[in-house]
Amino acid sequence: MAGRRQRHVYDESHIVIVPMGFCFQGQDAKGGDLPPRPECAPHWHPQLLPLLPNIGLTILIGQYAQGRYLGNKRKATLTEIVQA
Repeated sequence: MAGRRQRHVYDESHIVIVPMGFCFQGQDAKGGDLPPRPECAPHWHPQLLPLLPNIGLTILIGQYAQGRYLGNKRKATLTEIVQA
């Protein structure tokens, strides 16, 4: 479409992934990731997120991100979260 600006689905200059913790805690006995340290997000997110003023979409990936940012609005399943 001539004259229209194309938007790219994946453009690294427009995407940021912010982890709940900024270090890898290791793995549990079953090989799953250990949870992030509980002090990381409360300490770093308030400092980091203001540096990203034009957030148009936030996708909460994982139970820890959903728990922190949805709080008591969190649902039992991912399907229920998306439907809400």
